[in-house]
Amino acid sequence: MISNMTLDPEFVVYTAAHPVPVALATQIGVVPGAAGASSPVDPGILAARQKMESTISGVFVKFLPSLDLVTETKHTIRSFDGAEITIHEFVRKDLPEPTKPSPAVLYLHGGGFVCCPIENLARPCMAQFVCDFGVRTFGVEYRYAPEYPNPTPIEDCFAALKWLSQSAETLKIDPARIAIFGESAGGGLVAGLALMARDRELSPPIAKQLMLYPMLDDRSSKRHYNKDSCRDQSLTQMIDLLDACWSVYLGAKVGRAEQSELTNVSVYASPARATDLTGLPPAYIEVGGLDWFRDEGIQFATALAKADVDVEFHLYRGLSHIYDLAAPDISATKNAKDNRRRAIIGI
Repeated sequence: MISNMTLDPEFVVYTAAHPVPVALATQIGVVPGAAGASSPVDPGILAARQKMESTISGVFVKFLPSLDLVTETKHTIRSFDGAEITIHEFVRKDLPEPTKPSPAVLYLHGGGFVCCPIENLARPCMAQFVCDFGVRTFGVEYRYAPEYPNPTPIEDCFAALKWLSQSAETLKIDPARIAIFGESAGGGLVAGLALMARDRELSPPIAKQLMLYPMLDDRSSKRHYNKDSCRDQSLTQMIDLLDACWSVYLGAKVGRAEQSELTNVSVYASPARATDLTGLPPAYIEVGGLDWFRDEGIQFATALAKADVDVEFHLYRGLSHIYDLAAPDISATKNAKDNRRRAIIGI
């Protein structure tokens, strides 16, 4: 197939000049609540987790200086099953104490539903987010698969959202101005959490949902992977990894080789399956033109718009997954941050 799709030239130059460093072994393999897990762990998933965390940890190294610019407070809450989970609150040090209730962001980190805890990996990325946008941010240390498959991760996120809303007065947060934000698998959790909060009638409702290159559809390799596409030919191994992540998250085998799609999958786990998107909070979605999740992001944005949900959608040409983390100083990333800033200011 003839294609004119190529990587953004500035992205290519930047990533060549700034190779990802090797991760520290001590940063890898920590699973929130692992001591209480009962699900068996496949060695292949453990190896995939280590590979993913090694790469992502190396990407996050560039954001380490931002940790010195923020104040971090940890809150311990009870989740749906009585287990304790941690909420990491980040505030920029140079901002004054709020004199009136302020907006807040509930941050759901990425990692394919299987890795990248805040404590050991994602803290620098969260700190950079707070430095960039200046909004008080609460990161959820949700438990993840395969030790804790669905519904534990999304229920942990709902418990955190409910706690943040109910603790608004103590935290000096405006409960009507709480947004939820996530990238990659975290973006999928954002979409699922918005559906869950609507259905459980959270009050006040979520003010906005922001999703960066979200992982939304367990059927992705069947529906969005095209072996004749120049883009998708380069993603063959990654598609297999994504199928593995979905399999352990849902507790059932998914993939291109399966004879049929799974049935009765919760829309909170795989939001692309939702048929009723009415009444959801305003949405911000962005994805790169060469991203693994491009097509499902486009389809979800379209479905939201058709349901009369206010949607801001950006498709950035020539950019791959987590492009903004890999190349934070290129023009496209700066443009994307400007768009995110406007969306966040509007909370």
